Amino acid sequence: MQSLAELTVAILAGGFGTRLRPVVANRPKVLAEVRGRPFLAYLLDHIAAAGLRSVILCTGYMGDRVQALFGDT
Repeated sequence: MQSLAELTVAILAGGFGTRLRPVVANRPKVLAEVRGRPFLAYLLDHIAAAGLRSVILCTGYMGDRVQALFGDT
């Protein structure tokens, strides 16, 4: 049986955020601010706390902004 550290998580993070347009008009929805931090930061924190170490972000819309904030590693 695999440990969680051996698994890879895929996060679909490429939508337009149409329903969230008033909140995220100028950024991808995963970068919507929640208590001063991007939503994606909280999600990655929870994934790491669960013992998972490999994450692939499947970005599309404004993916360059996600990469600029979180990098390639």
